[in-house]
Amino acid sequence: MSLDFIRETAQFRQLLRAVKQGEKGLYLSGVIEAAKPYFLAALMRDSGRKVIFVRPADSSLNNFEDRCRYFLSVFAADLNISCLPSLTENPYQEVVPSLESVSSRMEFFYGLVNELPSLIVTNLFGLMKPFLRVNDLKQLFLSLEKGASLSREYLLQKFSQYGYEKEDIINSHGEYAWRGGIVDVFSPWQTYPSRIEFKGDEILSIREFDYSSQRSIRRVERIVVPSIREFPGDIEFFQTWLKLARKKAGASCLQDLKKKTERLQTGNVFPDFAFQALALKEHFTPFTQYLSDYLIVIDDFEKTEGEWEKTLRELKQQYNELKAADRVVLPPDEIFPPQIWDKVKHDALRLSELASSST
Repeated sequence: MSLDFIRETAQFRQLLRAVKQGEKGLYLSGVIEAAKPYFLAALMRDSGRKVIFVRPADSSLNNFEDRCRYFLSVFAADLNISCLPSLTENPYQEVVPSLESVSSRMEFFYGLVNELPSLIVTNLFGLMKPFLRVNDLKQLFLSLEKGASLSREYLLQKFSQYGYEKEDIINSHGEYAWRGGIVDVFSPWQTYPSRIEFKGDEILSIREFDYSSQRSIRRVERIVVPSIREFPGDIEFFQTWLKLARKKAGASCLQDLKKKTERLQTGNVFPDFAFQALALKEHFTPFTQYLSDYLIVIDDFEKTEGEWEKTLRELKQQYNELKAADRVVLPPDEIFPPQIWDKVKHDALRLSELASSST
């Protein structure tokens, strides 16, 4: 069934006028789940606005992204989409974030410093964790080209700082290896690993290869290797964090801080450091500094707000328990700034399927 009738409804036309006039705190009901990708594509084309679409935490981002992609291509070829998942379900759990989530977030961040997406599909906990500032963010992507002047030692240092695991022979994404003048790396963005051959301090060639047979597949002129960490991975950053942690940590937390110090001094970060790093506030900024001109649309507002409030209550309880156990942790308000959410929900367009109301 065609969804074109949506654009002809009085409610959509009224909403469109309000969006164009810059009104904030709008409300729209009656957009069912199946129609939301069409609705967003129509809203973006007819209003000329870029959109951040915030889904409830338990809603699939990837499936929705796929559904949106079709309608964006129908409405305009220049409309593109990016997905921003949360890094992990709980910042206080000692669980390494999935490489899939890290890779997806790094693709999003790469767009921030190159080409902003027309539509961002995310959830609150993906969006609210502060982003690295521009200068730091640009350092998390390494462009490698055939013929470029670059030392092998510099490349190996970068892969280590980016969080790639050193192996004798690579078998999985997020690994690197080297022997003589050859460096192998398996970026999470690539189907096959890359083999970089050096002649002195010059990249002689770059080839994709099959890691099971070690046979070359094809030559390429250029690759971009992303970090798989959302923070600077150099020793100076770790040392600065440790100085701040020692200053802030009470005497009761010294044993936990000692364990963390031993890991960081070897470049081996503990699982929740992606959140602990936020203590160095000068390196991070809210998403609004990058995406201030976007129209934020909150899907199923009542549910999304309820999830936010419930999760923050649980995180505050966990934080208090960890502090009582003499652990070095950041309070949840520094991980997910509540003042940013207050502004977001005040300004955003709120969607509801069930209620009957007008903008």
